[in-house]
Amino acid sequence: MRYCCLHSYRGHHICPCGSGKRLRNCHGNALRNFVADSRKLEILKKDLLLVERELIG
Repeated sequence: MRYCCLHSYRGHHICPCGSGKRLRNCHGNALRNFVADSRKLEILKKDLLLVERELIG
């Protein structure tokens, strides 16, 4: 979730899941769905803030 919110999609970057694969060859399709749809991306950002607030305090 954090990767989608903080970074723009770049398929040549290493996937944040830890597989060692490039993003486009691993979770690229899933991330592109959120990046391409601004409504989904905004919901994701709000959810990320809620989760981080829960973890911090």
